This record gives sequence, C-alpha cells and structure tokens, in this order.
Amino acid sequence: MQILIMMAILIVAFVWRTLNYHPEISNSVPCQQAMTCSSDPTPLALIFSGNEVKITLNQDMESHDVESQNVESISVHCADGTEIQKSLANAPITVTCKAAVEAVEVQYLGQLMTFTAEQE
Repeated sequence: MQILIMMAILIVAFVWRTLNYHPEISNSVPCQQAMTCSSDPTPLALIFSGNEVKITLNQDMESHDVESQNVESISVHCADGTEIQKSLANAPITVTCKAAVEAVEVQYLGQLMTFTAEQE
C-alpha cells in the first residue's frame, strides 16, 4: 500500500510539473566599463561609463526591428538602490544614476538579459 501511495504522489508531481513548466532563460553578461557590450539575440548595445549607461540599437538594427523583437522593458539598477525604467521609443538613450550603474536588465521575448558593469 505504501509503495502505491508513493508512486501515485510521484506520478502526480511529475504530471503537474510537466504541465506547469515554463522555461526561464536568464542570461547574464558582464560588461567592462567604457566598452560596448551586447549579446545575441538582444538588439541593444550598451556602454557603461561610471554613473552613466548609453543604450543604443545595434548597428544593423533599426527601431522597427527592435519593436518586432518584442523588447518589453529596460531597467537600469544603480548602486544606491534606485531603479530607472526607460522606453525604447527614444533610443538611443543615456541613463544617469546618482551612484554608479550596477546593471541593465532588458526584458524581451519573455526572456531577461542582465548586463552587469564590472570595474576595470
């Protein structure tokens, strides 16, 4: 009886996990300051410089291509704990934090790409 109960629990857990599976692809890209940083398939290029980050479209992309890639949001995380969210409507954009820029998160196609600023 115990074996049957344990098998039933395991089968239910397996079926539930299979039906509720949502892959979360999380990419983290470390970026040296004052260097252009980008990663496929994100259509953005970023340049970290102290307390500023300049966000532009990759050279081969235009704004309508970015919209077709479903870039949902861009948020910049500052060292003082503030978070600044920006829209791509005004690309290229420069975001200035009161303290150093720690990371830029780009949410697109249901995926999250994190660019982190590294000290040289």
